[in-house]
Amino acid sequence: MLNQAGYIAVCYVVGAFVAVAFATYAFLFGVWWTRKHSGNEDTEAFITARNTQSVWRIGWSFYAGAVGAWVIVAPSQYASFSGIVGLVVYAIASGIPILLIAAFGGRAHKDMPHVLSIADFMGWRFGPIAKTLVFLICIFNMCIALLAEYTTIGAIFSDFVGSVSYGIIILIGGLTLLYTAYGGLAVSIATDQAQGIASVILAALLVIYVAVTYRTPIPHPLPDGLGVTEAGWLAIFTLGSSLISSTMFSEAVWQRVWASRDRRALNGGAALGCVAIIVVVFLSGFGGWLAFVGGFATFDSNPNTYLMQVRGIASFSST
Repeated sequence: MLNQAGYIAVCYVVGAFVAVAFATYAFLFGVWWTRKHSGNEDTEAFITARNTQSVWRIGWSFYAGAVGAWVIVAPSQYASFSGIVGLVVYAIASGIPILLIAAFGGRAHKDMPHVLSIADFMGWRFGPIAKTLVFLICIFNMCIALLAEYTTIGAIFSDFVGSVSYGIIILIGGLTLLYTAYGGLAVSIATDQAQGIASVILAALLVIYVAVTYRTPIPHPLPDGLGVTEAGWLAIFTLGSSLISSTMFSEAVWQRVWASRDRRALNGGAALGCVAIIVVVFLSGFGGWLAFVGGFATFDSNPNTYLMQVRGIASFSST
């Protein structure tokens, strides 16, 4: 039986190995991609990977770009007080903006195939004031998203592993910066595909485990806050508007528009990504919902661990 120090060491070794493995794949893909294009990529191709990505790569990239570390904690936290209706709305509102990006982005790309970003499009279409405003909003929005992602990664290691949070943040942030700086958007999309497939496999394993082991009867009526709630109905507006807005002002999402090989790749990839996002977000939140229904999690539990408490995993910081 490992003590806490041994458990932390094992988690860091496994985590570091996985992070380095993905980074190694990214560098190898970057070498192959450069040779394939005879080293003739210019700055625009590095930034946009324009018209090069297939429907499957775009689909996985939409999915992986939207579903980050937050999916382990946020949906289950939201389901704990907004109920099953709020959870369903959360899942749908996470995926639908991708379809809107494809619809609007396809038209924008058709009208102005030379643009490099959504701010660049706004500049050509509406002038420098609109371009500057959209640029500033996008930068602010993406900084918030990046900080939230790394904060969640650190919180997961802090709460599940019981270690300091900054070690894994530095490792993942450093490796991501290196391979993206080396290979550009094409390499980033390739790693999205690999990481997306890995996350779906992990989600499927968790679903199978819970389906086999969860035998707690679901009470009727449901406990307060877990059935149909006012917060759940309000989520139709609050989550819908916030998630659509944050997606529309994220160049991280618009990049897939410029990278798509054609309109079919963009629309098909968006549809695949949308479905995958909705399913995974719902399953993550449903696990936390089951943990509350079964009494495995309460509001005295660490909110970052609601999902994993459905399978009896406790955190090192339980309050």
